[in-house]
Amino acid sequence: SDLTGARVVTTMIVNGVPRTAIEMVEGVRKFRFGEALEYSEQEWLVWEINQHLAEARGAAPSMADMPPEDRPEMYDDTDQASSAMTDIDPFWDMRDSSEQNKLDPFKDRDQFWRK
Repeated sequence: SDLTGARVVTTMIVNGVPRTAIEMVEGVRKFRFGEALEYSEQEWLVWEINQHLAEARGAAPSMADMPPEDRPEMYDDTDQASSAMTDIDPFWDMRDSSEQNKLDPFKDRDQFWRK
């Protein structure tokens, strides 16, 4: 078999929290799965896969034969301000006030509550 082995890899880091997946390596090809599993479940499944490969080959997979891991993607959205209108229309603040009033679904809210 051309399968080199399996390992747990960090695929991305979101707001400082690593996200991991199982990676099966076949030569230079990599297949990832199990992103929704807990880390301990990923470790167990990797161990099971590598044990099966060891039994089939007569030798355990060598991590030295694996290509280096890809660098994880980094995402940090803790400093992103969000408002409902800018999420819907990214050009909201570029419109003049008459256009904003036409598009604002809550423009009459003050008059409504005063009645």
